Parts: sequence; structure tokens; C-alpha cells
Amino acid sequence: MTTPLSKDIGDQLGRLGRHWGWLLFFGILMVAAGVCAVAWPGPPVVVLAVLFGIQIIVSGIFSFINAFAADESGGMRVWNVVLGLLGIVIGLYAVRHIIVSVVALALLIGIYWVAYGIAQIYAAIAHRELPHRGWMGFIGALSVAAGI
Repeated sequence: MTTPLSKDIGDQLGRLGRHWGWLLFFGILMVAAGVCAVAWPGPPVVVLAVLFGIQIIVSGIFSFINAFAADESGGMRVWNVVLGLLGIVIGLYAVRHIIVSVVALALLIGIYWVAYGIAQIYAAIAHRELPHRGWMGFIGALSVAAGI
């Protein structure tokens, strides 16, 4: 039996907290990749481009699934679908064209951050009942600014 999805940030963080091992693993993996890229800037950059592509694909899949799994309005559902498809396409492109990805990595990250930021700002504006929606809007604006 599945539990219904809640819009309360505390419930969402609680579910995330139960799976903290995966976040820790991913964080350690990213730190190790960053240290390798600084210490040995040749081949690790290619590996980072592939890891980035895989990360964006996974993020896109989760956004796409969230569009249909969560109890969202039509507008937010569309944004999640668009964000999910954009993440999948950009991630596949990054994995398929590694050399181009290394060169265009900043552009790909920027496009994704702008789209993600717009989705966060939209969610903060559209869902007035969300607690901490000011922070969500701030994070969205920060993401858009970083993407630009």
C-alpha cells in the first residue's frame, strides 16, 4: 500500500531522510569526482560529462514520473512533464556526444537550471498553501540567475 503524496515540506523531507544513504553516496561520489577533476584535469572531465548526463537523465525521469504521481494542478503537471523531457533529452545528448558535451557543458547546465528555476518559481506562485514557498521562489530565482 502506498502513502499519499503530501505537499508539506516536512513530510517530503521526512521521506527523503529515510533514504539518506543514497544522498550520501551521491554526494561522496560527486566530491570524489571534483577532487579528481582538480588533481587530474584531463580524463576526469570526460567522466564528469558522462556522469552529468546520467544525473540529468535520472532527474528528468523523476520529474516526469512526479508529473503523474503527485496531486498537482494542470499547469504544474505540464511544467514537470516539460522539465522531465528536457532533462532526458539533454542528458541523452550529453552522454551521446561526450566531446561536444565537455565543450557545451556550461550551456547545457544553464538551460536546465533556467527551466528548473522557472518550474520552482511557478510552483511557489501557483501553490499559495505551500509552506516555505518564499524559499522555493528564492531557490528558483537563484537557479534562473545561475543558468543565465
